[in-house]
Amino acid sequence: MSTLGIIGRIIPFPLICCCLATFSLTAQERAEEASDTVRTTLSIATAPTTLSGSAPVAPALRTYPTVLYPGENVITIEADAGIRSISLLADDAHQAGLYTVSPSEETEECLAAQTISIRVNTASQGVFPGFRVKLCDGTTDILPLRLSTVWTLDTVYFPDLVVGEQTMAGFSIRPGWMAGKQECIGLDSVTSTDPRVTFRYSFLPPLDICSTYRYLVRFDADRPGVYRFPVITWIRRDQPSGGFTTYPVADTGVVRVLPSETADVRIVEFDAEGNPATTVVDPDSTTLPLSPDATEVEIELQVEREEIE
Repeated sequence: MSTLGIIGRIIPFPLICCCLATFSLTAQERAEEASDTVRTTLSIATAPTTLSGSAPVAPALRTYPTVLYPGENVITIEADAGIRSISLLADDAHQAGLYTVSPSEETEECLAAQTISIRVNTASQGVFPGFRVKLCDGTTDILPLRLSTVWTLDTVYFPDLVVGEQTMAGFSIRPGWMAGKQECIGLDSVTSTDPRVTFRYSFLPPLDICSTYRYLVRFDADRPGVYRFPVITWIRRDQPSGGFTTYPVADTGVVRVLPSETADVRIVEFDAEGNPATTVVDPDSTTLPLSPDATEVEIELQVEREEIE
């Protein structure tokens, strides 16, 4: 995962020095060496427009925030002349699906400020929506916006597991560079939507990151299958608005869970046509569970006919 700066590196889901209570430093280092990933970002700085030998020119439109973040955005646009309406410019085919907009509706009343809501659906691609702002003096202005940071997202592959086992993989975050200086970012928290995923830290978030920060992601295997899960780092916004103070950047973890050697499997007879019979040879055993979100698991049993009979 990455941050503000020219190109930095981070990863999905960093290690600074110490050890957390439940892990020795040696174990932590081994896990990080086994799977240490990095994520990077690109950030572009902006400056006020100036004329040679003159003070900065005041823009016709004032916006806050001045950039977009992954997730929800509430943008306030102000104009001294008053705003009649705000509409999205023609969609760029390359930007389709990267964001959705709820622009304001045209009104007879001239408002000094209006807001628009934009949901950005990506953290890893540039987003550049443009808006047409109709002012109350009859003029029209164009407002371009952009994503604050473009992140490079990684996929981390965990070692294979057997049901009942646990494994860990290392993830890291490293800020990018701007004007030859490494930037700092604010990490608020790390989460995952998978309840089998937990985290181990040297230093617990929230904290400011000005150099490489590593942490461990642990997965507890409970059912056989191939699982993909997000490791979401919540980064603080430099310009919070609309109640949103952080934004998500998600890397991906992948793990394959194999069935236990002692797993009970229900064996079903097949008739001459290859159709399963209604009787179960071992009614006390349990069917091997397969999670609906598992990618694919195939278990092949070869049983001699004499054994079944």
